[in-house]
Amino acid sequence: MSCPFRSKSEENIVEEKEANIGELNEAISSLILLPFSEVREALQTLFYDIDSGGADEDLQRFISLSPDLRLCLKLDESNFLLENMFLRLQHLKADEFRVVLEALGEKLLVACLTKFSGTLRNFAPNLQDFLTGLGSVFAELRISNNTKDYHRTSFSCVRDPERILLHYGTNTPTAGYIFAGVLKGIAKNLFRCSLSMQVTLHELSSLESKRYHFGYKIKTVPMQNREWGTERFSSKTFCSAFPWHLVLDRKLKIVELGAGFLKLFGRSIRLYESDFVTYLEIRKPHVNPTSFAKIVKKINSPFILRCRRTANTSDTHENQALDFKAQIIYMPQNDHLLIFASPCVDGLEGLNSNGLYISDIPIHDARRDVILVKEQSRAQDGLKRRMDKLRRSVEEASTAVDEERRKNVSLLHMIFPPDIARTLWQGQAVEAQTHSEVTLLFSDIVGFTAICSEATPMQVVEMLQSLYTCFDKLCGFLDVYKVETIGDAYCVAAGLHRPSATHAQQVCWMALRIVESCRDHQTPDGQPIKMRVGIHSGTVIAGVVGRQMPRYCLFGHTVALAAKFESSSEAWRVHISPATFKYIKNDGFVFKERSRECLPKDYPSSDKDCSYFLLDYLYPRKSKLSRLKGLDDISLAVEELGIGDGSK
Repeated sequence: MSCPFRSKSEENIVEEKEANIGELNEAISSLILLPFSEVREALQTLFYDIDSGGADEDLQRFISLSPDLRLCLKLDESNFLLENMFLRLQHLKADEFRVVLEALGEKLLVACLTKFSGTLRNFAPNLQDFLTGLGSVFAELRISNNTKDYHRTSFSCVRDPERILLHYGTNTPTAGYIFAGVLKGIAKNLFRCSLSMQVTLHELSSLESKRYHFGYKIKTVPMQNREWGTERFSSKTFCSAFPWHLVLDRKLKIVELGAGFLKLFGRSIRLYESDFVTYLEIRKPHVNPTSFAKIVKKINSPFILRCRRTANTSDTHENQALDFKAQIIYMPQNDHLLIFASPCVDGLEGLNSNGLYISDIPIHDARRDVILVKEQSRAQDGLKRRMDKLRRSVEEASTAVDEERRKNVSLLHMIFPPDIARTLWQGQAVEAQTHSEVTLLFSDIVGFTAICSEATPMQVVEMLQSLYTCFDKLCGFLDVYKVETIGDAYCVAAGLHRPSATHAQQVCWMALRIVESCRDHQTPDGQPIKMRVGIHSGTVIAGVVGRQMPRYCLFGHTVALAAKFESSSEAWRVHISPATFKYIKNDGFVFKERSRECLPKDYPSSDKDCSYFLLDYLYPRKSKLSRLKGLDDISLAVEELGIGDGSK
C-alpha cells in the first residue's frame, strides 16, 4: 500500500510542487478544518459533475431529492455553510445523507491535491503513516494557532493491530461525514487503495453548545490475528519505534536494523551480505571500523556515519552521501553493539532527495523539530530576501525618479527664470507680470541670408552653435537672461529674471563682448562674422505662452523699439536708445552720437533726444594692482559688483 509518487489519479491535479512546511501546514488545515472556501469549491465541482452526467446514478438521485442544496452556493462565509447543508439534507435517509457528504469530501480532497500535490504526496509512504503524521502535525498546529477554528475541531490517530482508529471532533455533524469522504479520497488518490470504514457518532451536549465525536475504524489490508506472548517489548515494535537503529554482533555483522535503515539497504542485506562496513563508514571518531574492541573503547564519543551502499543505489536519489549522527551502546548480555542514529539533513528537500519523508523521523527525535524549524526559518529568510530585493528596487526607482526630477528642474531653469520654473514644476498657473526696469538687447548677423545661400545647412548650424555657445557663457558671466534665439537673432535681457540696479550696464557690457566675440568667429567662407546690436530700456510684460511647448515671451512697446534699434544699427556696432543712455552716461562708457533721423519714427522723445553708438567701456577706478591681475575693464566692473557665475 505504498504511495504512487509518479502517478496521478485525477487529470486536473497539477504538477507536483516542491514540499515546504508552510504548504504542509496549510494543506493539513484544509483537510481537517474544512474551511468555507474549500467546501464551497468542492460543492461547485460536485454539481458540475452531476450536471455533466459524470456522477453515478445513486448520487444524482439523492441530489435530485434535495434541490435546495444548490442555494448553499449563494451563501457567504458568515452564513454557516455546513449548518445550512445539514438543514437542506436532513430529510434524506441516513445512508443517502452519508453518500452525498462523502462524495463532497472526495471532491474536497481532489481540490486540495490540485493546490498541494507535491506536499501531500511526499508526506508519508503509506496510509497509516500518513494519518498518524496528519494527527501529530495538526496537534502542533492547534497549540500554535489560538483561533476558534482550531479549538472547535480535534483529530487524532491511534494505531491498532488490525485497523486504523481515527477520532474526529466537531461542532456540526456535516463535517464528520465530509471528513469520511476526505479519508476515502486520500486512500484512493494517494495510495491506490479502497477502505472499509465503520463510522460511529456520539453527540455530547453541554449548556453552551453541542459537540459531535466521530470514530472511524478503517480496515485497509486483512491482518491475521496475533496472540501476544509474554514478551514485554517485541523486536518489531522496537524497529518501528526506533527506525534508525542497528544491532551488530561480535563480527560487526548487522543482525537487526530499524525500519529506516531497512528502507535504505534492507534489500541489499538480504541479497548480498550483512557486514557493517559494506553499508556504513565511520567518519568520526577516527577508529578502525573492523575492530569490535576498538569501537567499544570509543562508545563515549558521538559517531558520524555515512551511507556507502543502499537499496536505491541505481535510483536518482543520491543517498550515498547521507550522514547520521549516532550513539553506540555495548550490550554485555549478548555481546552486541546497539547503534542509535539520526539522519543529518537540513530540511525536507534533504529528506526527499534521499527517498525519505518527515514521517521517517520519529516524533521523539529532536531532528524532526530541527527540520521543521529550519524549513520555517528558510521560508522566512526567503521572504526577507525578497523584501530586501523589493526595498532595493524601490530605493533604486526612487533614486531614478529623483534624478529625473533633478534633470527636469535643471532643464526648466535653463528655459525659464527661476521663479517661473519653480511655479511650473509645482503645476501652478503662471500669470503674466509687468517689469518696469528692464534693458533688452537684440542682435542679428549681417548678411545671414547670403551666408545661408552659399553654405550647407550643417555648416550654418555649426557656425551658430559655436557663436551662441560663446554668448551663453557671457550670459552667465554678466548675469543676464537669454530670452530666446530665432535663427540668427539673439535676444537677452537684464532686470527680468531678478531685479537689478545695473541692468543697463550689464546689457551694454554684453553687447560689447558680443561684438568682440564676433571678430573671433568666422562664416563658412572664412570671413569674420558681422553682427549688429540694438539696446533699449523700459517696461515689458512677461509671461508663459502655450501648453505643449511653453515659451517665455516678452510683450510691449519696449520690445518693439529694441528690435528697431537693432535693425537700424550697423555691422560691429551697438546702437543704444536715449532711454538706455540715461542709465549709463556717467559710468565709463564711450559713445558716438547719431542724428535724430536714426531714431525710430514712433519713438517718444523730446527735441534733444538722440541715439548713440556704444564704442567701448573704461573702468573708472582702474588701479595698478588691477592691471597686474590681468583683468580687462568689464571684468573689473563685474568683480566689483559681485555678479555673474565667475566664468569669462
